[in-house]
Amino acid sequence: MGEEEGGDDLNLVTLLAIIILMIYTVAAPIFEKIHFHYMHESGLCMIIGVIISLVAVFFDPHTNFTKSINFSGDVFFTFVLPPIIFSAGYNLRRASFFKYFVYILSFGVLGTIMSFLWVAPMTILFNYLNCFYLPVAQNKNSNIDQGSNNYSDIIANTTNLIISSFVQNITNDETNMQEGTTKTIVKFTTAEILLFASVISATDTIAALTFIHEDSEPKLFAILFGEGVVNDAVCIVLYRILREFTLSGKEFTSGTPVTMFGQFLGMAFSSFLTGLVMGCLCSLMLKWFLKKQIFLNRTQEISIILFFAFISYTLAEEMGLSPIVTLLFSGIFMSNYAFYNLSFQAREESSVVSRMLSNIAEAFVFTYLGLTLISSIQESFCLSFIVIELFVVCCGRIFAIFGLSWILTKFCVKS
Repeated sequence: MGEEEGGDDLNLVTLLAIIILMIYTVAAPIFEKIHFHYMHESGLCMIIGVIISLVAVFFDPHTNFTKSINFSGDVFFTFVLPPIIFSAGYNLRRASFFKYFVYILSFGVLGTIMSFLWVAPMTILFNYLNCFYLPVAQNKNSNIDQGSNNYSDIIANTTNLIISSFVQNITNDETNMQEGTTKTIVKFTTAEILLFASVISATDTIAALTFIHEDSEPKLFAILFGEGVVNDAVCIVLYRILREFTLSGKEFTSGTPVTMFGQFLGMAFSSFLTGLVMGCLCSLMLKWFLKKQIFLNRTQEISIILFFAFISYTLAEEMGLSPIVTLLFSGIFMSNYAFYNLSFQAREESSVVSRMLSNIAEAFVFTYLGLTLISSIQESFCLSFIVIELFVVCCGRIFAIFGLSWILTKFCVKS
């Protein structure tokens, strides 16, 4: 009977998720029709998910969508993230991307690194000043795994990251609780702060793109879109390097930043080269079929494109490189070379299929965040951490954007 009830809960959650996915699909054209440009469809999905979870908790306080959906990091990295990254590269506006490549590279790479160099020390400072705390009652009811060091789940579980997923090491020495106090001081390790800073430094540009029309501001739109693609890749490479360093147990010395920077350049270049090779192999394979007059139907052509995309992603993962960077540039090179070895129908349909898979994956992520937000807050909610880090991240992005803009205007470009 318990299993049947659990199955019923899963079916209900699946039904709600599909309805929200449908709303996500039709929201963009409706917003465009009514000239509503104050919210992205992803934000609408999250709001609807939060409302549904609030209603469910109101009628049944024990409702937990997090346990019902059971969304793991392996599912995210294997099935959700690759379609999003591949679509971004395959459907990239190449002319605008390479035309404004200096801007995109500056804001996407240097801007992310500058933001990281600001967020990390500021978070360490606030952590030293004991600015992060939890209510005592909440700490007693929270189910925090104090021995967990599984950093691979940090990016996948974005909600838990924001609402104190790093609260893992609250010990008696760190919890300065005295009789009559109303808060519990939370102390983070330096490794946790560095990992958090690497993840949060790559801010998304979806909100900014909502207020910009490509027809009226093509240059700004291209720069923001390109930056949003590049800074995610930089964030992942930076995260992997820091994670490997923290797990190695090595001591931080004066030469460590130089070593990390060398590893960053090496991993980025190796991942780029792997994506280039896989994109060229896909192009040569399709060209060989045409030369030998082996005619493939549209389904087979599109399947080959998708197979090569997932091969490049998993190959980079096995080689210890950044699969995000590899898949991104693999998609870019496929769209520039393999695309023209496809039939006329397959060219159009490959773009449609990649966009469709990307939209479904994105909608699933935002829907999951909305549905599980209340359940995550019920388990643990560090408001001081959210407010302080929001202020720190905003300041970091302001310094990075305006600083880089001044440098580009002063030395590189006229406007």
